[in-house]
Amino acid sequence: MRALLWLLLLPLSMASATEHWQQESYLANSFLTVALKREYQPGAMARLTRWEQPVRYFLVNESGDLSLQQEVVRVQLEHLSRITGVPVQPVSARESANLVIVMTRQAEIPRWAQTLMGQGHQVSAALGDGLCLGQFKVGKRGALSRASVLIPTDRARDKGRFLDCVVEEITQVMGLPNDSDQVFPSVFNDHSIDSFLSPLDYLLLRILYAPELKSGMDVKAVQKALPAVLARLRQEGEIDAAPLRVQAGSLKQWAGM
Repeated sequence: MRALLWLLLLPLSMASATEHWQQESYLANSFLTVALKREYQPGAMARLTRWEQPVRYFLVNESGDLSLQQEVVRVQLEHLSRITGVPVQPVSARESANLVIVMTRQAEIPRWAQTLMGQGHQVSAALGDGLCLGQFKVGKRGALSRASVLIPTDRARDKGRFLDCVVEEITQVMGLPNDSDQVFPSVFNDHSIDSFLSPLDYLLLRILYAPELKSGMDVKAVQKALPAVLARLRQEGEIDAAPLRVQAGSLKQWAGM
């Protein structure tokens, strides 16, 4: 009878086995895809880049509820700070910010893009393809120096994508800029149903800001360091606990969803 009971329970235990995104090989490939590849530079592999200084952010409000926008941005950035260890703080002047987030009407997005991002091919392509935009600039030793996020509040709300834009674009300017259908479940997948950070996204951020990595690393150096990073995260319980840990202080939790 005991043997029969064990056999009946076996499928349930197998069903609770490691998810595909918890496998080291999948995590490593996903990280290389979103951290080192670039959406508008097919085939190119960039160097690792991340914030090596506190993020000082300034919110520009030209459309929509200012108090709501301030709260949503605060929650998202504090959530990212908790995951990555990067300090974040609001500033009272755009000139003193290294991250500028603009909430405006769709008609004003091209003007802001030119002001904050320039007129390069990648910016033009992003304006044509996407709903919201994010861009960062790399400074000394490969670290992030400045970033900007543009969200057309009228169009984003019409499409029911306002919170999606806040989560995805602000997360990407932490140093994970690429979108890919091969990374799932993730806000970095344009065909994913995820509006908030997934457990996989949590782990990608934890990898990006791992002490074993540093800004300026090329793909070979990152590949060499990843096994040690993933082994440590596994030992610390981060990979197994990601579904719970990603929720702490999250915008999803704040929204009661």
